[in-house]
Amino acid sequence: MVNKSFYNLHYHSLVKLFVISVIFGSALSYWYLYLFHFVLILIYFIFLLPNKKFITYASISNGYFGVPFFILLWYIMGIAWSDYRLYTLRYIVYLLLGISVIFVFSTWVTTIERYKYIFAIIKNVVFIEFVVSILEILRIFRWPNSPYSQYAPLFRRGAKDFSMYADDVILRIMSSPTGFTGNPNDLAIFVVMVLPFCLFSRKFYVPIFGAILSLIIIISASSRGVFIAFTIGMTVYFCMKYKKLFLIIATVILFLITGLTYPILDILKKSENAKISEITSSFGVLATYLTGKSTQGNSISIRQQLIGNGLIELKISKGLGVGGGASIAIQQVKYGLGVTSMHNFWVEILVEGGIIGFLLFLAWYLSLMYKLLTISKKTKNDFIKYISSSLFLSMTFFSVGCISASSVIYNLTMWLMFGMAISIIYINKNILDCKRKLL
Repeated sequence: MVNKSFYNLHYHSLVKLFVISVIFGSALSYWYLYLFHFVLILIYFIFLLPNKKFITYASISNGYFGVPFFILLWYIMGIAWSDYRLYTLRYIVYLLLGISVIFVFSTWVTTIERYKYIFAIIKNVVFIEFVVSILEILRIFRWPNSPYSQYAPLFRRGAKDFSMYADDVILRIMSSPTGFTGNPNDLAIFVVMVLPFCLFSRKFYVPIFGAILSLIIIISASSRGVFIAFTIGMTVYFCMKYKKLFLIIATVILFLITGLTYPILDILKKSENAKISEITSSFGVLATYLTGKSTQGNSISIRQQLIGNGLIELKISKGLGVGGGASIAIQQVKYGLGVTSMHNFWVEILVEGGIIGFLLFLAWYLSLMYKLLTISKKTKNDFIKYISSSLFLSMTFFSVGCISASSVIYNLTMWLMFGMAISIIYINKNILDCKRKLL
């Protein structure tokens, strides 16, 4: 049995390493084994299980933490009707790992002091990832186990085959940043999740540089879905930040869109820089995506086909869903597609988790956002206001940007975002309860 003093001294350090490993993710890995996995095993089997009395359960006794367990239970039940149970079991493992991130974070970060301590660590790691991403754009440095790195095979990770590409295309790909995520789209999603913490900073230069650097990374990653998320999220930000001026700002933006933006976009769409032309065509691509009018074989038509197939299978399952992860096998085996991931996280949950799983997750997600927004408006604590406002906007950005990735179920930073949200909700509630007791 580990004594309490040992627990207090070493568990705090291990949680610090745990959060760092969550953000680094696959960047600190060999094959499919992440540093995150090893740290999580240490936390559970050396500290949490032998020392249950040291865990602060108050932070997980509310519905915000309970819902993910109901979602997990539903997916476990889904094994019964899944035709591809190995895929479903793997998906359940992803859910367990994600819920573990929420659990470890929310059971330790139960005070403002701890939140500030861990948040400072997060800021430093994020800063490092931004630096790495910019260096990758400039082709000065590439993270060693990135698929675009020549050293990727040393880590038993698949390196991208450039033999089929022309030289100009290779140069464009090699300037696409992957950061710690190993994928340009995943990096772009991470960037917009982090951006709100820059936008709500009190230091006047942080929102400016944060927005500029984020936009540079998004454009360099050629992530059109995240660019749309960036545009929508920034509109929400101006609404939150400048309530009284928002109508004026919205009018000016509308004028610029109708009077100036379209001509400028037409020029940029013809740019010789492929990344700029791709990004500036984002809203046209969105219209194509939604209307179903697309060229056969391009990325939009493939996404539409994936979604169409998925909805057919949802209907066949009578709304129960095909089972976690099973849509990948169905797309490959039944429909003969080479690209098998749904490439739309919300549709993925609907098709695989069924109507019940989708509604559970959606209700939980929206309730977190609503609570964070409520706290940001009512709290008088500057730090809680900053964190709750940033997390609300982060979840807004993410809700749109997540459609860019093949899937985000194994995106550890998404689960960290949920853990941060649940912790700040609990901390705010605890402060209010203490004040009521004093009255």
